[in-house]
Amino acid sequence: MYSTKSPWNILISLLRVAMLVTAGWFLLLWVENRNTGIPTAFKLVKKDFQQNDTAAAQSHINGYLAAHSTSARAFQYASLLCLNYNHPCMAADYARQGLRQCSNISGSSRARLYLLLSQALYSQGPAMVQQAEAAAQQAITLAPNSPDALNQAGYILAATSTSPTEIEEGLNNIRRALTLATHPFMLSSEQISQAQIASYEDSYGWALYRLSIYGQPQQAANTLSQAVAALNQAVSDLPVHSPDHTSTSIMYYHLALAAMHANHRGLAQSAAQTALFYNASSRRARKLLADIAKHNDSPQPPTPAAHLANMPQPAPAGTFTLLKLPSLKAAAFSKVTHSISAANATPPSP
Repeated sequence: MYSTKSPWNILISLLRVAMLVTAGWFLLLWVENRNTGIPTAFKLVKKDFQQNDTAAAQSHINGYLAAHSTSARAFQYASLLCLNYNHPCMAADYARQGLRQCSNISGSSRARLYLLLSQALYSQGPAMVQQAEAAAQQAITLAPNSPDALNQAGYILAATSTSPTEIEEGLNNIRRALTLATHPFMLSSEQISQAQIASYEDSYGWALYRLSIYGQPQQAANTLSQAVAALNQAVSDLPVHSPDHTSTSIMYYHLALAAMHANHRGLAQSAAQTALFYNASSRRARKLLADIAKHNDSPQPPTPAAHLANMPQPAPAGTFTLLKLPSLKAAAFSKVTHSISAANATPPSP
């Protein structure tokens, strides 16, 4: 004979399940806050930056770091937050402090501090490029299988050098980053997001674009074709709802510029329009779109030198996540190319 439960017993069972689920969520939140309570502590700092009160933000950061002077994660958060709100000098200072004060940390944590230092230095302009590259190389030494470190070192070299040999070296680093990030057994210990993979593909395509200009002339057309394919793959692999609109805009700008010089006018126009959609203040994307329309009936697109002026200022990122670097491209898009002469027909180097 089958037994049946009364409605009262069923209700009690459902309440017990709900209590267990709720308890589980509270436990999860407690563990997360216990292990990574820094975001809560930095809420005031984010508010200070949003109100353009840099002095107050620095005071709050210094107070927190004084109480957590041996926490690498605290210094990572401090540096990362400063980068996201476009304070690269402060970001570099906090990364250096972390490297000095957190001596007994793992190689991967130390590598992350070097990556933050590299990005902060790169964002300060051409005078700091060599130091930025050296910091990225230190990160590779500490974490040789880090896709972020390999991509960052490769991108800096390929985006700032006019030497075909050095651009090739940068390409090799970026290629290795992509291999590690997409390997089925993940040789790297890092958790790689889809947005990061898209960024590596963009770095690869942009390096190929520059190689098509500075490399062997007889290989330029084939290299440019590969660049367009890689850049197109990069924007195709972007998450549907990417929060980093500045980086997304730059990636579409890269595609638009390469497509225009490959004479793919329709793709170039569409990509330039999308770049403006994600960053309406991008003067370079606006100028590129105007040039595409102007030269629509021309047999040849304008030269890369036509797109060197009026680099857009980067917008601060809206969010930040522990151990996830903001885009190197977004942070330094307007600064690194100032040392490159337009007379040399140099393409932009965000």
